[in-house]
Amino acid sequence: MGARIRKGAIIGDMLAKKMHWKIGDKVTLQSNTYPEITNWEFIIEGVYEPLAKSVDRAGFFFHYDYLNDSLPRAAKIKWVGW
Repeated sequence: MGARIRKGAIIGDMLAKKMHWKIGDKVTLQSNTYPEITNWEFIIEGVYEPLAKSVDRAGFFFHYDYLNDSLPRAAKIKWVGW
């Protein structure tokens, strides 16, 4: 995922299949964790197909800075969780 496209996301192949999403689609998610963000827009930039069975095939990965820049100063995140 290019750092220039902060709204970009890479998703697992099973999530893509379930939601009928493909590369280039624009998707909007709502946040329960951050009420400051009502509608969060993403562009699907890639779909991964894991080689190992232990890898989650329904992941949704996006740019950390996009999240942090969307939050008010008091809510800025200083670490990333999993």
